Amino acid sequence: MVRLLKVGKGKDSALHSPTSKEAVDFDMQVEYPVTSPEQDIEFEKINTYLNEKGIPELFNKLLTQVIHDKPENVKSHILQQLTKLRYFREHPNMQEPRYFTNEEFETMFEAYDIAGENSLPYQCLVQALTISGIVNPEEALREDFPELTEELKVSRPKFVQVMMQEFIKRGFSY
Repeated sequence: MVRLLKVGKGKDSALHSPTSKEAVDFDMQVEYPVTSPEQDIEFEKINTYLNEKGIPELFNKLLTQVIHDKPENVKSHILQQLTKLRYFREHPNMQEPRYFTNEEFETMFEAYDIAGENSLPYQCLVQALTISGIVNPEEALREDFPELTEELKVSRPKFVQVMMQEFIKRGFSY
């Protein structure tokens, strides 16, 4: 999707056919062509449309499920997921299955807790929420967990509780 937006903005020319020098020189500064006001307006319209329709969230949700399930036939799997999304949208009283479990959030905690202190800095929790698809995680924490502040460390049980609650409430909510 980012590539489509760059094409719409006229910034994809360097991505199509890098010269051998460009392929070797990773530090090279790419100059993008200047866009016209009309192109800028069209870009904003496209971006607004995609965001209003929830396309980035939908893609994130589908990709999360593909990564989680690792299906043999990805296209068929995505079609099944879209069918499930439609079903749960049409039946809001039904609980949609979760992508992450407590065990996976425990594993995530362990990955952050390199020193083995059984507690993490607040910023690690914010980063974990972001990775889990939570938009504006600091705002979500202020709203739902005002007792957590940047000065405090987060324990393993609290980390798992916050991750599970916020993921259910806000994660990849298409």
